[in-house]
Amino acid sequence: MRKDIVDILPGVGLGVIKFGMDRNQVKMILGEPDETDVFFMTESDDSESEVWYYDDDFLSLSFDAADNWRLVTIEIDDSKFLLQGHSLYGKNKLEVITTLEKLSVTDFKHEPAPMDEAPTHELISSDSLGINFWFDYNAVSEIQWGPFFNADESVKWPE
Repeated sequence: MRKDIVDILPGVGLGVIKFGMDRNQVKMILGEPDETDVFFMTESDDSESEVWYYDDDFLSLSFDAADNWRLVTIEIDDSKFLLQGHSLYGKNKLEVITTLEKLSVTDFKHEPAPMDEAPTHELISSDSLGINFWFDYNAVSEIQWGPFFNADESVKWPE
């Protein structure tokens, strides 16, 4: 297990992987992804996104054309990843809420998000952390976050 990519850093990245890195910088750290997927959020060319999957690391990274192919979203699905020393993957809603409160995060929202293929899908999100905790069957099945934003809604890239 790589110890330099386990700390979830809201608004910043995941350990040594930082939001705003380009694809080559990420490859220097993680190597080639196991799989890639390209999709468009809208019909516009600048809405193109590329997702890289690192299966052994339980990690996926998204790069967007609109942001000059810089890293904009990280998703993890394993208990080795830590938010301020706390492993939240696989935890139930009460455990996540209790941990967030312990970390003085009080702006979390809870909402159901069922889909045909995932009828128990739910979301707890925090705007102050820019983080989403996705639940299936009352357990965190994925944690997703991105960079913070400035008052003018432009991306606040970490240093």
